[in-house]
Amino acid sequence: MKNSFKIAVLMFITTLTAQAQEFEVFTRSIPTNSDTELVLDLNNTYVSIETTNDNTIQFDYKVKFENYSKKSMKKIVDNIITSIDTKGNKVIFSTNSDKKMLRLSYALNSAFSFNFDFDKNKSKDTIYKKTKLDFNKELNEALKLRLNKLLTKIRTIDAEGNETKLNLKTAKVQKSNFTIKVPAHVKITVKAKNSQIIFQGKMAQLMDIRSEGSTINAGDLTNTKNNLRFTGGTVTIKGLTGGAYTFKDVNTIKLGKLQDIYASCEFSDLEIGEISNNVQIKDFNSKFLIHNFSENFKALKMLSEYSKISMFYPTSDFSLQTYGVNTVHYTSGLKTEIAPSRSGEKSKMMLIGDPDTSKHKIELDISHGIVKLGEDYILKK
Repeated sequence: MKNSFKIAVLMFITTLTAQAQEFEVFTRSIPTNSDTELVLDLNNTYVSIETTNDNTIQFDYKVKFENYSKKSMKKIVDNIITSIDTKGNKVIFSTNSDKKMLRLSYALNSAFSFNFDFDKNKSKDTIYKKTKLDFNKELNEALKLRLNKLLTKIRTIDAEGNETKLNLKTAKVQKSNFTIKVPAHVKITVKAKNSQIIFQGKMAQLMDIRSEGSTINAGDLTNTKNNLRFTGGTVTIKGLTGGAYTFKDVNTIKLGKLQDIYASCEFSDLEIGEISNNVQIKDFNSKFLIHNFSENFKALKMLSEYSKISMFYPTSDFSLQTYGVNTVHYTSGLKTEIAPSRSGEKSKMMLIGDPDTSKHKIELDISHGIVKLGEDYILKK
């Protein structure tokens, strides 16, 4: 099924140069020891962070332009402010820009409208279970850059309604190439605002992150003492092992695998590929979609108010019990509504399996919420 959208694009009037140019913003190599901590203060910045086997922290920040005038390029680069300092064992780096520095951005020179066509192959009324393999494919795609591929499908529309293939050769292109390589023994502390951060691959560094309005993409974060807090923005992480995580007002959260973690959520939307070992979640007024449980899954415990929880049953033997008040349950197409008690006290609402004999336990302490359960699909309504 095809859906067509039109958006108006303002004309950009600039003097274009056909040759690409790259500018060096900041490069540095800092030696480390076993007590080194890297402190990052990022504002309007794109950065890729990865592990290095070297014993130094390596900064490499460049910006590449295509079809920009010299004056425009110089203005953008001059407004990128960077600083670095060392205090004791701390390496403190900050960067800021009055223009948001994205991994890749296009300015399209057209006074016309655009058509975006895409196939919509999923039912609006049904949620289907995703296998671990399919969910991981989605997460891997999120780490890849697909904007150029998308733009090749765009057609401009003139005043008479005629469509023409978009000429990307005349588009102004800006690419931020900012990489920080960090040894595994270095603690990483991040304060990010309106930024785009990618943590590449498997990272064992101890992390303390506070993100506001930022886009976070990560592979596997494995330090059991991690403390990550996200406010606004979007979060995509392939795997979390151990640690504590806070999500507040985050509209899109995709987490591949959760193992031995504690999460606190408010007003957020989470999609989880797999629950493993022991996971605890405390929530207020968020949405959850949980697809799979691993073979070594032991317990999922949730304490929530006004939450909407959609969950597919584990494939192995399990028990599931809900405890609380004023909650609606949907199971196998059946609706069960637990009315509020006069005293407002919580009580056992639903039980599947035997908690005394099952090795895999799901415990939901939920008030004023909705619980939807299914095997292969869940109806949204």
